[in-house]
Amino acid sequence: MNQNAQMVDESLVDLETGEVLDALSTALADKAVIEDMPRYARALRTIEARMDVIRKYRAEETERIQAICDQKTDKFEDSKRILTNTVEGLMKATGKEQLDYPGIGAFKFGLSRESVNTDKYDALPDDEKDIFQSTNCGWFRKKTYITPDKKKIKATLDTGEAVPGFSLNRRHETFTFKVEK
Repeated sequence: MNQNAQMVDESLVDLETGEVLDALSTALADKAVIEDMPRYARALRTIEARMDVIRKYRAEETERIQAICDQKTDKFEDSKRILTNTVEGLMKATGKEQLDYPGIGAFKFGLSRESVNTDKYDALPDDEKDIFQSTNCGWFRKKTYITPDKKKIKATLDTGEAVPGFSLNRRHETFTFKVEK
């Protein structure tokens, strides 16, 4: 009982000043807090509304900035393509295959790798693929699914023998500019 009395006494003490409050003052303070609640609620609602406006603005600005960046990037890509085509033409006209500029980069002609084109094979219905795979199992390797063994098919195509549904993509000339970093 003595503890309860002590707890009640502590609740009637202003913890900042140590001043003892009477029960009437505490009741009036509680009433003032309750009367202020709608004001707090309105303030919180206003803060949330402002945060929503900021989030919406950020989303709109992000979208706008992304569109501007995409537009600028597209312009740079066009400029890069035009310059690369110009330099490629000039190098072909002069017979140069490579030009190095230390600290800047290098222009270079090269050949792409040969690869096996599987478009016709991929277009076959599954039942025809199954028949083809079973009759030509040497051209396929087994994974978790069956895929053409492009290395074996390429070797067969290189000998001049036809492989139904497959063709060899021949090397083509490439032109690059590699920037030194």
